[in-house]
Amino acid sequence: MKCYLKQNNLGSVEDYIKHTKDWSILDGVLSFDFNKKEITCFANIDAESVFYETEYDGIYSYTGFEFIAQACGVYYGLEARLVHRQQPKFGFVLRVNNLECSEMIIPVGRRAVVHAKENLRDGAFAYFDGEVYVDDRLITKATLMLMEANSELKM
Repeated sequence: MKCYLKQNNLGSVEDYIKHTKDWSILDGVLSFDFNKKEITCFANIDAESVFYETEYDGIYSYTGFEFIAQACGVYYGLEARLVHRQQPKFGFVLRVNNLECSEMIIPVGRRAVVHAKENLRDGAFAYFDGEVYVDDRLITKATLMLMEANSELKM
């Protein structure tokens, strides 16, 4: 998989989301569409992940909601920079609804494909439906309520 951003000289994921390096878990963007309000990203699962569990040599699938949240953050960052010509803002997960996991662990060495679609936006608040796939199998899905901060908060 190749990152759309790098292929089109748009930088990297880190240019579009405000996160510390330790917590940045996405490796690239596959596609995004502002008209459809959706984004697809990918993450390589390895032992360096902040969510890595040595006992299982992988990560718990319920952490997929954070993958979805970061995909949403990248979507907002892309929108801020490419549409509004502004810096990305910091965001927060306010609520996770309907979290479903079909497997307990995502093993090291796998690649997660993360899809998120905005369903409702009201000012700084938005709802996104998201899904995480591994080997073309749906592993995690959830609806997230997010808030975009107006301040220049940095982590």
